Amino acid sequence: MLECDIADSAAVAKAVGSFAEQTGGIDLLVANAGIASRGRSVADTDPDEVERLLRTHAIGGMVLAKHIVPAMRSLDRGDIV
Repeated sequence: MLECDIADSAAVAKAVGSFAEQTGGIDLLVANAGIASRGRSVADTDPDEVERLLRTHAIGGMVLAKHIVPAMRSLDRGDIV
């Protein structure tokens, strides 16, 4: 299992590289990162909070795939869930 801060592209790149070295490659990606909002109304929510949510839920999966897919293409099969 690979664990890292999906909102941090450098951390993702480092973790993916290390994990691929240890295991010989990555042929399955289950992108299931998620965080909860702080439960405030829109009027009381800081834009940084919305950015934090978007980095994790919307952008994080793309960043993870960006670092995994190039090496995955050289395999006979690779799956992303």
